[in-house]
Amino acid sequence: MAPDLSPSAFSSPISSRCGNGWGKKQRWNGTSSTQSPRNKSRYDLGVPSDKISHQVQVYFYWRALNEIFPEEFTSSTTASIWLLNQDAPTPFSPALLKSQMDSFLFSVLPELLQLPPNSVPWHYNSLCGGCRWQSSCRERTEREQTVSMIPDLNIEEAEFLREVVNSNTSLTDIEELASLVQNGLEPFASKFPSSAHRVRRILGVGRDFRSSPILKAVTSKSIQVRVSGLY
Repeated sequence: MAPDLSPSAFSSPISSRCGNGWGKKQRWNGTSSTQSPRNKSRYDLGVPSDKISHQVQVYFYWRALNEIFPEEFTSSTTASIWLLNQDAPTPFSPALLKSQMDSFLFSVLPELLQLPPNSVPWHYNSLCGGCRWQSSCRERTEREQTVSMIPDLNIEEAEFLREVVNSNTSLTDIEELASLVQNGLEPFASKFPSSAHRVRRILGVGRDFRSSPILKAVTSKSIQVRVSGLY
């Protein structure tokens, strides 16, 4: 049985970027969300709204109207988002997002649009559901055996594993990770103890430093059982 690579098989992190990210130097997250007003996202900027993605959308409209109609449109200092199950709309100031949003719209995004598609960082995960390129990215993930084959892998963890396997070998990401684990993580752990600990946590490597049911499930295309507390 092949591992389930559908978007539903991936757990969605509370803080997450779009599937292909914005590069390593620009880590601002435009789509973070929270589950309740009491559990605010670290990107909420103190604005009382359930989803910053709503605020980003409103800011884009606010900014676009200012650019398109500089004379006809008089912008307000506040905007409101009326969420479900709330008695009244929640006001916020679009200006709070100006620095981050303008940086993305006028600096990061133009640079990304000029890059060749193969050089843009991306990670197939639960956020890819509904995207027009979802099928092609899934096929590429399976064909190239990238770290995105690992279920429940968030974007930060994917970037970390890519750095671990960043070499000039002809092996795929999965092949190189499997080789690293099968040969034993002890030499790696002696040089990079904190990184080795993180690799063990992400891949579920056991106390023997040589087995990972997660990688075995991916490479063998069969169900594996991971027993917690082995490391």
